[in-house]
Amino acid sequence: MAGEEIIGGLKNALERGESLDSAKITFINAGYKKEDVEEAAKQIDANATRKALKEVAKEETKNKKGNHLENAKVETVSLEKPLPTINVKPKKKIKFITKFLIGLAVIIFLLILNIIRDMMDIKLF
Repeated sequence: MAGEEIIGGLKNALERGESLDSAKITFINAGYKKEDVEEAAKQIDANATRKALKEVAKEETKNKKGNHLENAKVETVSLEKPLPTINVKPKKKIKFITKFLIGLAVIIFLLILNIIRDMMDIKLF
């Protein structure tokens, strides 16, 4: 059985886009036994073939299921409630408070002015 190190290295080389033959030559040049490298390459090739066959089978199964559903009537149901409408009106309470505070400020200002005026009229002697 080929070493896991060789299998891992060959897979890594394939993932980087290198060809299997080129990766095999690199391992042989690095000092690994030719027989071990060839055995690892065969295992990778066999695994790739099995994986490809599984993918094809999955696609075929998916397509068969999809064909049965083409003729079926599909209904979509929305589980979300419609959003309530919000009427934005100016708030009367805020307008009332604003007017009240402005009026109170004016009255206080007039009282302060009256107090200052009275103080100016006072004679000290």
